[in-house]
Amino acid sequence: MLLHSLLRAAMPITMAALVALAGGCDEGLAPHESQTQLEQGNKRPPPAPAAPARHLDPVTGVSFPLPGGLDLETDHSLAGGAAGEVRHTFTLSQGKLERLTVEVWYNPALLPLDDWFKEHLAFMRDGHALFSWTPLSASQQRGMEIRRPRTGQAFGQRIAVFALADRIFRVTCQNQDNPAALAAYKLVTSSLSIGARR
Repeated sequence: MLLHSLLRAAMPITMAALVALAGGCDEGLAPHESQTQLEQGNKRPPPAPAAPARHLDPVTGVSFPLPGGLDLETDHSLAGGAAGEVRHTFTLSQGKLERLTVEVWYNPALLPLDDWFKEHLAFMRDGHALFSWTPLSASQQRGMEIRRPRTGQAFGQRIAVFALADRIFRVTCQNQDNPAALAAYKLVTSSLSIGARR
């Protein structure tokens, strides 16, 4: 009878010890879990892709990013041309393929873009072109976007026309179905600006 009473009294102690032991095991995992969390916290995020270099043209002060993998060629041979003529051209190419052209006219009379377009680029309005108005350039000026669908003889084009200060810009994506060309077009048309001439 005495032995039975002693065993019954010891059972809660044994159970309590087992519970405490189990709790101790859980606590023993915590440092490992904490170490794992610490290691994960110390992992650095991958570096952000480098921003493309910007081209600042010393003749015109025109500035725009240079998309990777494309070569730039500038032409200022018509800088002294008559009003209404292209004065400066920037061509971005991939190998022998032109991907993007940026053309610059002067607008000394500061005509509104609609009026200037009607006077000098009205031929671009035809039955195949889709016109819309959209924010363009680094300063998000209201400009025209023209989409020309692909035909059996020509690639589909996307063209932006907008005004900055006393200049008119036409940016042409020579093949809007080419991912590199379209990416270059979107980058340049959203970032082009006029900086100081060197």
